[in-house]
Amino acid sequence: MAALVAVATLALMTVLALRAERRFADHATLPMQYGLDLRPTWGAPRRLALAFMPGLALAVFLPLLIFLPDPAGAAIAAVSLIGGQVFYHHLLGRSA
Repeated sequence: MAALVAVATLALMTVLALRAERRFADHATLPMQYGLDLRPTWGAPRRLALAFMPGLALAVFLPLLIFLPDPAGAAIAAVSLIGGQVFYHHLLGRSA
């Protein structure tokens, strides 16, 4: 069950990243960090910036599935990662 949650999360995050790729296609770089005033402090190439969250999800889920294949832990990780990606894309929409 935890593996199914991980695969579904990675698939959803990939779809969100591809959608954002089309949305921000006219930007060569995207902000990667925001200050307390919500202004970008530094950026990265667009594809790297958008691939970061799905890559982070992979880095979280692999050890989770190997060492502690708990469906509850996978669900918490999934909600947190998807929420973080959606929030990041929201910030991109406001600043890019």
